[in-house]
Formats: sequence, C-alpha cells, structure tokens
Amino acid sequence: MLTEFGLVFAQGPEALRPVPASVIDDASSEAPRAARLALQRAHLHWIDIDLQIAWCDERSAAHVRADARATKADMLLGIGPTTASALVANVGEFGQLANAHQFGAWLGLCPARNPRAARPAWRYH
Repeated sequence: MLTEFGLVFAQGPEALRPVPASVIDDASSEAPRAARLALQRAHLHWIDIDLQIAWCDERSAAHVRADARATKADMLLGIGPTTASALVANVGEFGQLANAHQFGAWLGLCPARNPRAARPAWRYH
C-alpha cells in the first residue's frame, strides 16, 4: 500500500518494526493522512498481537514449571514450552501409550500396525 506513495521498506518483522512509527510521524511524507491513520491502526494492532503472544508464552512457561509431565516433555530435543504444554493438554495421560512409536502414531506422524490383519498391514491414523 505504501509503495504507491514512494515508501518502500525491507520485508520481515524486525526490518518493519520501526517503520510505522517513522512514517506516521513524518508529516513530509507523500502518504495522505488517511493512509497514515490506517498505518497507525495497523501498528497498534501489531503491538497488541505482540503483547498477546507474550502473554501466551508466559502462560505456557508457567504451565511447564508447574506440571511435571510438561517439564519432562520440554526437555526433549525440539520441544519448547508451548509444544510441551500443548502435548500435555491434548494427550492427558501418557501412560496409555506403550512407547514412542504409539505416540508418533497417535500424532499421525508414523504408521500404526493393524492387529486384526493376518500379516502386518500398515495404516495411518
């Protein structure tokens, strides 16, 4: 939208983060007042989303600290507080799964054996 007014910026959150404030405050820019107001609202929305994400991250971290199962899941390679918290919330009791293969099948990441077949047949959950 701002390209129409000669305002071109690098892409990506870190490159764009300081841009809205500078464009909004720059009265000499070619952007009309309505465009600057729209950008101001978008910038405020971006700040609000960042605050909501930070709140969610804090809640996930608190859950991991308070729940032993989430703490154990958080120790796994590639699993962070958010994923650990989500796993505990969705799986519930990990004891119902005999091994990692069953857990992967429950997630839909690997095939599970069909015990009713005469010979092992693979199917996906």
